[in-house]
Amino acid sequence: GGLGLPIPSDIRSLAGTVESVATDSLIINPYAIGPTSPTDTSSKVTVMVDSNTVIERLKQKDATVIQKENVAFVEAMKNHDLKTPPIP
Repeated sequence: GGLGLPIPSDIRSLAGTVESVATDSLIINPYAIGPTSPTDTSSKVTVMVDSNTVIERLKQKDATVIQKENVAFVEAMKNHDLKTPPIP
């Protein structure tokens, strides 16, 4: 059996810059792949929200911290017992 955690019926992901916030919506300028013009508004997305909407802000770790964690993980992989491999 599972953990019994409720799974949301609708999960969506969008990465970008919030351009504006209203009571029931956000306008987001999605991160583009490749060059774009700052005046190009064709890719902006309106996202409707309500009291059930969960917004998570992801922040990248400092490169020095990531490097230290990678070194520790590689060392842990060399020494693990195959029954419980380390988690990256």
